Amino acid sequence: MLTRIGNKLYRAGRYLERAEQIASYTRVHYLSTMDAPSPEFKDSFLKFLLECTQAKQAYFDTYPEAEEEKILHFLAIEKANPASILSAVTNARESIRGARDCISAGLWEHINCFYHAINDYDAEKLNQKSFDNFAQKVEKYSYTIKGYVHSNMIRNEEWKLLSLGFHLERAIQVSTLLLNKIQEIERNSSSAKPEVYEYYHMKSMLEGLDAYEMYKQHYKTHISRPLFMHFLVLNSIFPKSVAFNLNHIRTLCREHDENDQGEANIFLQQVALLVSEIEDVEPGLLVGNEKHYLENTLNNLHSLAKSLELEQVAF
Repeated sequence: MLTRIGNKLYRAGRYLERAEQIASYTRVHYLSTMDAPSPEFKDSFLKFLLECTQAKQAYFDTYPEAEEEKILHFLAIEKANPASILSAVTNARESIRGARDCISAGLWEHINCFYHAINDYDAEKLNQKSFDNFAQKVEKYSYTIKGYVHSNMIRNEEWKLLSLGFHLERAIQVSTLLLNKIQEIERNSSSAKPEVYEYYHMKSMLEGLDAYEMYKQHYKTHISRPLFMHFLVLNSIFPKSVAFNLNHIRTLCREHDENDQGEANIFLQQVALLVSEIEDVEPGLLVGNEKHYLENTLNNLHSLAKSLELEQVAF
């Protein structure tokens, strides 16, 4: 496979996953503001969404005030915002277009329909249909596309590169959101009821990742900070945890290790090091050190992504 084509498939996987994750946690977090403890908390929550998508600076370069309607528009369909859902879907379509000879007509049609359905929204339609409706449409299209990829594609290089993009982006998105959550919790630590804010943030994140029910089924107890961190970072059987996705990336790389390709082997070593660092963590030691640990993990994940794109590893 040409490395140029491989890079397009990998990028398409990342953009598709990014669109889904932003839509999911933005929708749930926005709905949760209806039950916010105070108006100030709701305002901080909306700004938090901008921080999570790394769109805060771009937003305030465009708008002077943090207004609910404008924030949702900016995150959903603002073409000038490279972190918007529409931008992610557009980039996914353009990436996959460059690799059409390597994918089925069915997969292209699914992604093309996804793009047109989202691009059809303007400010008026977004307000009329509601952000919740828009985000759910994004999630459903993403589920359909990933279901098609995993149910219909043979396990060849094309499938592996798309999957690599899915898993790496999910690990980055979860780590980013989790780091921002911990920082937000710490900022509210001196409030009148810090435990209320902590619980509110942890529950909203679990719900935003569609993980709340799984958390309760797995631990059979209330939400606590140590278990919250364990579930989203260290739990190797939960599909959205950092550990789970890194393990899958390692598996994808190991299947091609026998080819002894230089760049692929270096990438595999980087992944293996990250996995071993997570496996060696004592869950109890994370309490109070979450911010430092997550910053380090996120830096390592971004370095992993950067080295992959620089080397353009061909499996």
